[in-house]
Amino acid sequence: MSAATTALQAAWQTEIAKIANVLLAAEAAVALERYIAALENQTALEGGGIASYSIAGRTVTRTSADIGKRMVNELKSELWRLCYGSVTLVNMDQSWGSL
Repeated sequence: MSAATTALQAAWQTEIAKIANVLLAAEAAVALERYIAALENQTALEGGGIASYSIAGRTVTRTSADIGKRMVNELKSELWRLCYGSVTLVNMDQSWGSL
């Protein structure tokens, strides 16, 4: 595991430790394991280190690397949801003109 990935995992573990609900914290810990594994595998796949990998019953190959990127993003979104709840992004762009 790279130093950057180790630091990322430690940062997420710090956030998970703040979750008061024990069951939710346990789910977040599992989600973190899956996210880090997918992230490492996707990095190796993109670097040519492996030809394919499987996470949670899905297989990603070099020809479908975009699927792996989506899977990594889905797992990261799950972590965010478990740690912080639902998040809604609002576009505050003023380019729509004045009202």
